[in-house]
Amino acid sequence: MRVVAVLEVMWGRVAGVAPAWYSINPRNVSGRRLTGLIGSADFVVTNACRELVSSPREHPRPDAAWLRQNLAALDPGVVLVCGRVAQATFAADMVSEACAVVRMPHPAARTVTREEWAEYAAEVRAARTEALQEAFFRSSGSPGR
Repeated sequence: MRVVAVLEVMWGRVAGVAPAWYSINPRNVSGRRLTGLIGSADFVVTNACRELVSSPREHPRPDAAWLRQNLAALDPGVVLVCGRVAQATFAADMVSEACAVVRMPHPAARTVTREEWAEYAAEVRAARTEALQEAFFRSSGSPGR
């Protein structure tokens, strides 16, 4: 069962086109926080914006069609939609009905308390459990709950 985090934009040393999805650096703020929320480093990140920018201050135009294409290829069991831009770009019909969706602040947000992050972590754990149960029921041919 794949977990996918949707962020706004990827930035690095050189601008260009971002990869469709990638493993985030677990040592940066977003990577550390996402790894802590998910409970492992077993997830990938995709972005609402196609461009790779050279500064976190740059905000290119979101591309819903590109995000839809990436999510279709990834076929996630859980999607974390992180931050305002990602939430405005994401639509529920971009993933299967069995996919659990958690909407939350961007993992680098400075205004979220530790207690609030703990609540999001619990929500992510519950979403993973639900997605695993759904996958089991579908694979076993059981009608589910």
